[in-house]
Amino acid sequence: MLVGSAPLAESVLTFIRCALGCLVVEGYGQTECTSPVTLTIQGDHIPGHVRPPVACCCVKLVDVPEMEYRAKNNQGEVCVKGTNVFQGYFKDPEKTEEVIDEQGWLHTGDIGMWQQNGTLKIIDRRKHIFKLSQGEYIIPKK
Repeated sequence: MLVGSAPLAESVLTFIRCALGCLVVEGYGQTECTSPVTLTIQGDHIPGHVRPPVACCCVKLVDVPEMEYRAKNNQGEVCVKGTNVFQGYFKDPEKTEEVIDEQGWLHTGDIGMWQQNGTLKIIDRRKHIFKLSQGEYIIPKK
């Protein structure tokens, strides 16, 4: 089973694995990088089920000092670079400059953590506000 759009709680993943008797592949990505960026097979404690970032891209974490996340601690903002990353927002160079740095890294706004098994886990957002399709802004719960 493949899931995406938001990280699932561990209790939900455990329930799905037990109820359906299958592995759950959790994808991470966004529209700007024609997702997925990473695929993690839940149940990575099973040998042979660790998955790095997909082959078309590179992923790194960068410091977010105002939130006390440091890349040296395997935590930081998720940045993506590769052939899957878009070239920019249509007719909006200012917005493009906000998310793509001078070296071509897309700054996703997601805070990630490299886990011991080599997989990426999303643990926070740089901005905690989302705009819905109808224009309403919401603050999600963790």
